[in-house]
Amino acid sequence: MHPQNVSNKPTANIDDWSYIGGDRLLGTISNHYRQSDFQTNLQMTSRIIRIDEKEGFAETENTFFILGKRME
Repeated sequence: MHPQNVSNKPTANIDDWSYIGGDRLLGTISNHYRQSDFQTNLQMTSRIIRIDEKEGFAETENTFFILGKRME
């Protein structure tokens, strides 16, 4: 578990991500507990609760994400 994941939410990775709508992330998701339900790995997250780009994590309503490379 990531040291910042005090919520005990499921953890996943998000790469090539960007902000969408100001309160969500769009990116390539991997290691998500519902990965088999996805039509594509490019997904929009639920609403962001907190994000720390320097520490490399984002917590959404449902999942704790380890941030990979941000889309340029």
